[in-house]
Amino acid sequence: MISKNDEFLLDLGIFSVKEQQKMLKKAMKEEEKVSREAEKIVKWAKQASMRMSPHDIEDQFSDD
Repeated sequence: MISKNDEFLLDLGIFSVKEQQKMLKKAMKEEEKVSREAEKIVKWAKQASMRMSPHDIEDQFSDD
């Protein structure tokens, strides 16, 4: 026979698991969002580097 106290603790355990699942789902969505944003940044960086001429790059790294 389960006491009221044990039942309460059992309910807390179930709540905790559900809450952890909720947090995991939220974290996974956030990870997907960050990944998409990172892909955009990589794309923009590639586009910017394609627009740069070799002369521009040399100017960036010169010691002048």
